[in-house]
Amino acid sequence: APPVAGYLPLLEAYEALASAALDATERKLRAPDGGGGSRPALEAEAAALRAERQSWRLLLCLYAGFDGRQAAPPPFPPPPDDWGAMLRA
Repeated sequence: APPVAGYLPLLEAYEALASAALDATERKLRAPDGGGGSRPALEAEAAALRAERQSWRLLLCLYAGFDGRQAAPPPFPPPPDDWGAMLRA
């Protein structure tokens, strides 16, 4: 499997896109007309974008340093005793 660190820039880009979209939506809500007749839709969109941004931030927090925290796999166990030798005797 490829290292997780290779995906961090993509997660950062998604988080930045969600932040930019949220900022734009919040600017519309702060406009003098407050979003006009579409205010409920804009508020719902802002809530969804806020959740989306938080999801990407959570993934970034979870996977930052992930590769370095992974332990090496344990060695293979020794082969089992020849339990069939008793049957062949």
